[in-house]
Amino acid sequence: MNTIIPDNVLYIGDDAFQGSNGLTSIRIPASVKGIGDFAFAYCYNLTSVTVEWETPIAIRANTFTNRTSVTLYVPEGTKAAYLAADYWKDFKKIVEINPNVIDFADAEVKRICVENWDTDGDGELSEDEAASVQDLGNVFQYNWEITSFDELQYFTGLNSIAGYAFSFCGNLTSITIPENLTSIGNYAFNGCSSLTSITIPMNLTSIGDYAFENCSSLTSVTIPENVTSIGNGVFHRCNRLTTIQVANGNTVYDSRDNCNAIIETASNTLIQGCMNTIIPNSITTIGDNAFYYCSGLTSATIPESVTTISNYAFYGCNNLISIVIPKGVTSIGNLAFHGCCGLTTIQVANGNTVYDSRDNCNAIVETTSNTLILGCMNTIIPNNVTCIGNSAFSGCSSLTSVTIPESVISIGNAAFYDCIGLTFITIPESVTSIGDLAFHYCRGLTSITIPEGVTSIGNSTFYNCSGLTTIAIPESLTSIGDYTFYNCSSLTSVTIPDGVTSIGSSAFKECSSLTSVISYITDPFDINTNVFTYWDGEIWQNTFTSATLYVPQGTKALYEAAEGWKEFGNIVEIPDAVTVEMSGTMATLASPFALDFTKVEGLQACTVTEFDAARMTVKAQPIGQAPGATGLLLVAETASSYQIPVIKSGDVVSGNLLRGTLTNKEMYAHSFEGNVDCTNFILGNGSQGLGFYTVQDGTTLAAGKAYLQLPTDELPATGVKGLRIVIDGGTTDLSTVRNAGSDSEAIYDLSGRRTGADSLKPGLYVRGGKKVLVR
Repeated sequence: MNTIIPDNVLYIGDDAFQGSNGLTSIRIPASVKGIGDFAFAYCYNLTSVTVEWETPIAIRANTFTNRTSVTLYVPEGTKAAYLAADYWKDFKKIVEINPNVIDFADAEVKRICVENWDTDGDGELSEDEAASVQDLGNVFQYNWEITSFDELQYFTGLNSIAGYAFSFCGNLTSITIPENLTSIGNYAFNGCSSLTSITIPMNLTSIGDYAFENCSSLTSVTIPENVTSIGNGVFHRCNRLTTIQVANGNTVYDSRDNCNAIIETASNTLIQGCMNTIIPNSITTIGDNAFYYCSGLTSATIPESVTTISNYAFYGCNNLISIVIPKGVTSIGNLAFHGCCGLTTIQVANGNTVYDSRDNCNAIVETTSNTLILGCMNTIIPNNVTCIGNSAFSGCSSLTSVTIPESVISIGNAAFYDCIGLTFITIPESVTSIGDLAFHYCRGLTSITIPEGVTSIGNSTFYNCSGLTTIAIPESLTSIGDYTFYNCSSLTSVTIPDGVTSIGSSAFKECSSLTSVISYITDPFDINTNVFTYWDGEIWQNTFTSATLYVPQGTKALYEAAEGWKEFGNIVEIPDAVTVEMSGTMATLASPFALDFTKVEGLQACTVTEFDAARMTVKAQPIGQAPGATGLLLVAETASSYQIPVIKSGDVVSGNLLRGTLTNKEMYAHSFEGNVDCTNFILGNGSQGLGFYTVQDGTTLAAGKAYLQLPTDELPATGVKGLRIVIDGGTTDLSTVRNAGSDSEAIYDLSGRRTGADSLKPGLYVRGGKKVLVR
């Protein structure tokens, strides 16, 4: 703390500053005629003393007890006199200064002040020059070199620190605000993340919006009694605040019951809390942003007196574990609990007439509308909920899976916004509406099926779903909004139904892995060229040059003439069927088109949905129809050529561990998918027979094939040689099948024809009600 003794002081008494460890510098005017015993004794953090006497006055040895560690600044031409004076001569260093020139401790502060306000051009800033400054402007903004500014008291012409004055001075650790200041503007100290303490002067009357936002090192603050106006979010993200106190005598704000909070007295509204806040029983409203990003808050008891929890009240309190909503609460504001990803328990008290937590669902449900407005990682959505409300699970990064019941008909805006841990979700056929931003940044999702009945996908609905590899778009869809699939960077193929009449700006922008776009639109409308662009790290690229556009038969010329579509370098008409050559009984497949296997005799398509670490097997689940780009395992009755009909869409099987590639792909044993370390396997013959084996680094997997991907932490630490394949609970034991002889063990091919064990060819059969594979 820098202290200036007023010019009218005549005497500094005994023990006046003794033991003041916060004192770092002191300036003593020439008006002082004497200094008492122990006046500055034991001020261990004192580093500089500035005096104005032309002739040193007498002091005692105990006046300054740590002289050997303090620099003494004296008027020009007086150094010799102080070097000869008792006890003054013992100071660590004696430096002559012009008493009218400010001695800045921080060189960067001096540079800026001289550059802006040195009117006489002498390369120094005098007190007179500083006193003439009325507005600091934003000359210090974003300056990370400034570490301290304890000379602000010389700027006596200031009555306010305007908005943004010191915003994002991230290394500023201390600043002394002069007593003449009456207001601190909006964002004045926003982002001063190293500022550990701040003394707000007694004359201050107003603090602007977000004035100390992001001052993450602040631990305590006291609001003086004259402050009558405190703006929004003044201490946003000051997550180390442990103490907040309003001085006694303030008529507008208080900290009743030592609650460690700022309360607006007249309205009984808590406007700012901290990690140690105890909400008083007299509070009726928890105000906007009251605990915004208070990450140190682990529990909050909301008293029975509270009726309103306002917008963003507990936003970003990621260590808050449980919350109980009292029966008197009748209003919960927008995003009041957004980002409270640590919540495990949510309960509405019995007797609340507006909200409930029916069936112990760990959620807040708006009773009359049956809308779930807040959920958490342990929520079980009740069967009578009809709507997942706006932002209901937004910021719930701990949520990994959720089951939406058939009663739900709409998913609100931003309902699962930023649920980065969400890996599995099934949207029931009852849902007809999915709002804007509904799954924004759900990067853990790998596949999703949009149900029939949904007619539009809103703006940014799947924005930044970077793990999404397959998506089934329903025939009912008519419009795709702006930025709907922006940065779905793992999406390799997309199928657009023929009913779509509009595609918004940047709808597939940054989908850098797209290699096929399948459009069933028979009368193509114009689209913006930014719909299919991506940044390759250096320049904007067009998917037009790297992907194939597949269009209905007979429409190629129309697409070649339509704005946007015509930019595709390769436009191909959709075939009726895909030909697959099976050289053995098993292969993998990834087709850009949705395929129908139900009409193909002797060939079964499977997804891989389970991994058994104990048996080192994977379970293949038969599937009848598959959407485009789905990784599939094909099992053939015989090695042959098969024609598989192309269809417009197929049902996505959630949890498929197979990943398809539509282009030649250089493979590595390990890869990071959504920040998860994964191990990759390809189909082959090895020590375990036909199965999946760890890929060798640098192996090229051909286009149209699939590989198996498992999280590395699910595998034995000793490594994996191979994974056997179990199809629908069957076996791959060839000898068991060939030795079967009784009628009870009759063997049938996939067409239902009975056959003998001795005449079996390699392929898939049914024995004892289970599928078996002969190799």
